[in-house]
Amino acid sequence: MHTTMRSQDLWLGFPYDIFTATLIQELLAGWLEVGVGEYHHHVDSLHLYEAAQRRLVAEQRWLIEGNYAGTLPIRLARADTVVFLDLPAITCLYGITQPRWRYRGGQHGDGVYDRITWNFIKYIWGYRKTMRPKVEGLLAEHGGHVHLHMLTSRRQAARYVRALQAEQSTRI
Repeated sequence: MHTTMRSQDLWLGFPYDIFTATLIQELLAGWLEVGVGEYHHHVDSLHLYEAAQRRLVAEQRWLIEGNYAGTLPIRLARADTVVFLDLPAITCLYGITQPRWRYRGGQHGDGVYDRITWNFIKYIWGYRKTMRPKVEGLLAEHGGHVHLHMLTSRRQAARYVRALQAEQSTRI
């Protein structure tokens, strides 16, 4: 069974939806007298509501990906490190088209479908002009205490990851 959600909250929606979808899958399989088979759950926009983010960042250690401006101050207040991946638009557009070419139209072997919409392309192309200034303003206002790593190329990102891996291996 393949289930696709346009948008889903990780704490509130995800567990409930997984439970109900797999229950429906089991019921249908039983009624049809067939095997249950595999379950695939795809989410276009997975997010955490503000209250869940507040609970999460209250923990000693956490990692949250994303630049949603509405809840960025919650994360910045408790963050010690921010990695800002600020790639050129052409690099990002190339990155989203690669799976489309690799899977000849967007359908992966495991059922995942890479949906690329015109709005998504416009968002990527205009990110540095529209969204980046908002994120930089929030960083200035709420993140003066964080260690900011601004990475502007895939090469810089790869070097940063290798440095983290090397640091981690010396701790073990």
